[in-house]
Amino acid sequence: MSTQTFNFSNSCDLEVHTSPFGISGIYIKVENSDSVGIGSTMGRLTGHTSGKLHYNKNEDLVNTKFKLYGLIEDKDILRIDFVKILDPRNGTNNEGDKTNDGKKEGEVKKEEDSDEKPTEVKSENPGDEGYEVPDLVFRGKAPVGRPDVVEPFIGIFSFEKSS
Repeated sequence: MSTQTFNFSNSCDLEVHTSPFGISGIYIKVENSDSVGIGSTMGRLTGHTSGKLHYNKNEDLVNTKFKLYGLIEDKDILRIDFVKILDPRNGTNNEGDKTNDGKKEGEVKKEEDSDEKPTEVKSENPGDEGYEVPDLVFRGKAPVGRPDVVEPFIGIFSFEKSS
């Protein structure tokens, strides 16, 4: 197991609603910001939870599309890794960024009680074939509306600026 360092960490609310067709809607509202996220997942979860969203660039929380990989970790912690979807024509995301290695002041205000040090998040299975380093990571208590065993799941997601 390895760790990944993120420059920012903000509290957020996450809601998941399962449909009778096996697709779940997933919604995230980042505190102290006008960024909201919406997506779909194959995860069999239903409910509301709060947690932390770890990221490196404020721009990742506006007009950016992701594929997501979710799992329930030890102690009932829901972890969702968000990996940017790149444009196959030019290797960039929707905004033209090629990587997530810079940081600028942006739309999200840092929490009052957060420390100035970057946050390290442990990455599961970084040596596995096909592993992709996430651009964002959500970690929070798993919603109570779920089966006893939740298999790892995938999905798609987009952050937008709320109006």
